[in-house]
Amino acid sequence: MPKLKKTLLRIHLATLIILVFNVMIIGTFKVSLISNLLLIFRVLFYVSAAVLFFYYINPFKRKAIYFGFYFFYPIFAFLGWLMDGIFGAILSSFLFLFFWIGKVTVKMLPCSFLLSTRIAPSCSRTIFFVIARP
Repeated sequence: MPKLKKTLLRIHLATLIILVFNVMIIGTFKVSLISNLLLIFRVLFYVSAAVLFFYYINPFKRKAIYFGFYFFYPIFAFLGWLMDGIFGAILSSFLFLFFWIGKVTVKMLPCSFLLSTRIAPSCSRTIFFVIARP
């Protein structure tokens, strides 16, 4: 069991470093990891912390409090969603404080073309393309 504990701790720390580095790169250069890869790192981060919570809870240590946050976080988020009142909103706002959503900019680009059909021999149409960038 100590080997699994050590491996999980290394996975947790490596994914933590990758995720923090990704946040710094987003803030500096506005470039991020691929969303699928980012999802894998987040899942590994949370699952390793939730499993490590059970390893550190028996002789209760400070690490158990840290890993306990990641174990109880989904439970409290689900309870906040179920309560759906002011308490649920307050609870969810504190829990989702650590998630950062980038600013989305939307641009509309006009594109004109000439449409020729049997009904309307020559009509011009303008189509707007919407481009959203995270």
